[in-house]
Amino acid sequence: MFGLGGREMRLTVILSMLVSGVAPGALSAEAEDGAAVFQQACARCHRHPSEVSYAFEGAEAAAEMDAFLTRHHARDPEMRAALIAWFLAQISE
Repeated sequence: MFGLGGREMRLTVILSMLVSGVAPGALSAEAEDGAAVFQQACARCHRHPSEVSYAFEGAEAAAEMDAFLTRHHARDPEMRAALIAWFLAQISE
């Protein structure tokens, strides 16, 4: 984790929290941001979040989503963190 900038550090912390299941209530604002990001950046091609999130399950879901989104039009770490929080909230419902 040495050499990570603020955004990368924030993403690392959020991903760690998501993977470990720590403080799900603390991520509700992040998940709400993810819903807005999805509507703005993803919905024109993916009508429902399940079209993206269905492929990611288990303990590695957050890391796998991050890797996928990095290659798939979401290079901004804060955007990815918000989307991942929202996707995982959708999966758990």
